[in-house]
Amino acid sequence: MLPSVPALFLAFAAILASTVSALPAPHADLNVNVARAPEYVQWTNARRMAVGLPPLAPRMKRFPTPTEPGLVARHVPSASPSPLASAPVRLANGPTTYTGRVEARTVADGSSLGFLRLSSSGVTLGSYDEASSVTFTAPASNTPFDVVFTDSGMNLGAVGTVQIASGLANANTLEVTEATSAHARPAKTGGESAIWRFSTTSAQLTPNWVNPDGSHARTTKLGWVPSDATTVVGGDIDAYSAAHPAAPAVEMALFFMSD
Repeated sequence: MLPSVPALFLAFAAILASTVSALPAPHADLNVNVARAPEYVQWTNARRMAVGLPPLAPRMKRFPTPTEPGLVARHVPSASPSPLASAPVRLANGPTTYTGRVEARTVADGSSLGFLRLSSSGVTLGSYDEASSVTFTAPASNTPFDVVFTDSGMNLGAVGTVQIASGLANANTLEVTEATSAHARPAKTGGESAIWRFSTTSAQLTPNWVNPDGSHARTTKLGWVPSDATTVVGGDIDAYSAAHPAAPAVEMALFFMSD
């Protein structure tokens, strides 16, 4: 009589179990359950492979990008600013007197247009040798001050009485004018002298025009008009040039050069 199927199954299972138990345990000196312990992450790849674990993946350095969430971007130097980009004004530590020349440079690329020169016809631009000496005392505060032509004692300011602002084609003229106090409206003769501020960082002299209604122009810009050899003082040099296509202005900035 043939044995039943259950009996054959039980006999096969008993043989398989005895065979497996007879095999030597691999790496009996190591605890194969150590992979469940927290410290396994600190093992070397050799030890991990000895217990059947895969090696650790290569550790790659990740450099964060400005747009990548969850990461703090490392410091990256900013792109180079334009030659005459606006920068915080660094004031003198105390009232400081300066004497020297004033150079006019284009705002577009910083190229030199010449040096301020006081001639019989007024304020214009000339060569370095033709430049007129100026003197000014920059305060430690942000209060506007006078710039004086050293030889004549005349004040460099803006002449006119028009309102200037961004978007307006109006402009006054850079010229010698009678003395006015800081933040004053144009004088009766039409002009302001104490309109200048000086940055010890960039050596730039910037004008700050006060409109006839007493409001301070948010932007006061300078424009050189080559056809007339004059400098206009306005709130929007592009608007001025658009309104004067026959005599457009080149936006410029003034920089002090010590003797």
